[in-house]
Amino acid sequence: MASALSWLDFDHAARERSQALLAFFNEPGTRDELGIGNIRNALADQLFPGTSTV
Repeated sequence: MASALSWLDFDHAARERSQALLAFFNEPGTRDELGIGNIRNALADQLFPGTSTV
């Protein structure tokens, strides 16, 4: 079963905001939802200095 997302809006401004929000999720790339990217980068810099591409 495929996932679906629907939105109920009452005015033009709410419709525009919801479309902008949904367009954000269609962009390719990575997101750090847990917020541990900075910790990972710090550990990588300590364990393997000079090899980061960040």
